[in-house]
Amino acid sequence: MIPSSPSPLRVLAVHHDPALLRLIRESLEGLAGCAVDTSGAALHAYDRLVQREYDLLILDLHLPVLSGEMLYDLASRAWPHCHRDSITAPPVIWAGVPADAQRHDTLTREARVRGLLLAPFSIQKLLDLAGPRVF
Repeated sequence: MIPSSPSPLRVLAVHHDPALLRLIRESLEGLAGCAVDTSGAALHAYDRLVQREYDLLILDLHLPVLSGEMLYDLASRAWPHCHRDSITAPPVIWAGVPADAQRHDTLTREARVRGLLLAPFSIQKLLDLAGPRVF
């Protein structure tokens, strides 16, 4: 019997810029074989988070209506109630602007944070932060 390959990493990318979402999706799907869902709105992303399990989140810190940090906090609280097989929310990569570099230590303090991806985005840094499982 041929051993089954692990399922692809499922990623949810949430950003207000559709062009950047496309870059993230095409990079992770094409170069790393990930399954990527995207959303430009925090509330739509929250709906997806409670309905489907993800292995990695990429969240814009500056989403309209609800900040990426608040979205992650809400998702983290709801996660164990929505996904019985998992007690913690998936790891997150923060997407920000150069001014967010000043908050790097604060943003990356939590163990589930993979890192901070600042504009202009580097595809290589995105792949590095996504982790070894993507390859």
